[in-house]
Amino acid sequence: MTPAIHIAILAAVAGAPQGSCPVRVVPPNASGAWVSAAFALERTLHDSAAADRDCREVVVHAATDQEAGSASVEVTTADGRRGVRRLADARDLEPTVTALIVTLPADLMAGPPTLAATAAPSVAANPSWRLMLFAGGGARLTLPSAPSPVLDFMVGTLHRPWDLALYGSWTPTVIGTDPSARAGFTSSAELGVSAAHRTQLRSVDLILGGRATAIGLWGHSYDQTGDSTGDTADTRFVAAPAMSAFVGTSIPFFSGIRLRPQASFQWIALGIASSDSSIWSVGLGLGAESATP
Repeated sequence: MTPAIHIAILAAVAGAPQGSCPVRVVPPNASGAWVSAAFALERTLHDSAAADRDCREVVVHAATDQEAGSASVEVTTADGRRGVRRLADARDLEPTVTALIVTLPADLMAGPPTLAATAAPSVAANPSWRLMLFAGGGARLTLPSAPSPVLDFMVGTLHRPWDLALYGSWTPTVIGTDPSARAGFTSSAELGVSAAHRTQLRSVDLILGGRATAIGLWGHSYDQTGDSTGDTADTRFVAAPAMSAFVGTSIPFFSGIRLRPQASFQWIALGIASSDSSIWSVGLGLGAESATP
C-alpha cells in the first residue's frame, strides 16, 4: 500500500471523533513504515479514554533516506505545552508518545521544544511476551513428485528476539503425480512446536528457526508392480517424527498485520515407524502474522 493511501486513511481517522488527539506525518512523502506506525498510534489514542492522556496533537517528523536517524515526534498537550523526542525507528513512535502524554513532568514540557536523547528501543518498551498468530499457504516439493499444496498455522508468543509457537500444517493431496513418488502417501498433517530467532533490520525482521513435529501420512498400499490396488481397504496410515528448518522475513503490511514469506527444509524419519525410507522435502510459502512489537 502506497504512503499516499496510508496518509488518506490516517487523515480520515483523525478527523472523525471530536476530542481526539490527531496524528500528522511530515513530510507528505514519508515512507510506509512511518505512516503505518502513525496510523497505529492514532487508533490507540482514539481507543483510550481522554482522561488517561494529556494530548492535543502529535506531529511525526519522519526520517528520510537523505537524513537517516533524523526522525522525531512532537507532542502538544491540552494546555499548549510541547515536548519533542528523537526516534531511532518507526516502532519507537507509540511507546515514546505514550510516555510523553502520561509521565512527562510539567517543567520539562514548558518553554521551547528541546531534543532529548534518542528514545530507548521498542524492545525495552515491550518486555513482556505477546500473542502471535500466523496463517499461510504454499507448496512443498518432495522429489521426484510434483509440488503439493500446504496450509500452515501457528499460535504462540513472542519476546524479542525469540518466538515460540504451536505449529500445524496440512498437505491435502499431491498434484499430478503417482503417489508412489512419496512412498505411497498422498496427504499428511503435522503438529508440533516451532522456535525462531528474529533479527531486526530497520522495519523488517529476518527469521531463522526450526520445528519438531509429529506427522501423520495417509496413502494406499501397492502391489509388486507398483500399481494402486484401488481398494479402500488398502488405505494405510503411518505416524512419524519430522524435523524442519526454515528462514523467512516479516514485513510491515498494514496496521496489525505483517506479511511473512519463508522457505523450509523438512526431514520425515519414516524408517522409525515403518519399512519406508525417509522423506526429504523443500517448501515455499507466504502467510500473514499479527503485528509484532
